[in-house]
Amino acid sequence: MAVLIAPGTRPVARPAFKNLE
Repeated sequence: MAVLIAPGTRPVARPAFKNLE
């Protein structure tokens, strides 16, 4: 899942995906 979010793409979504993992 983290691979779908590229570095720089919605930095706010990164921490949100961490919760999903």
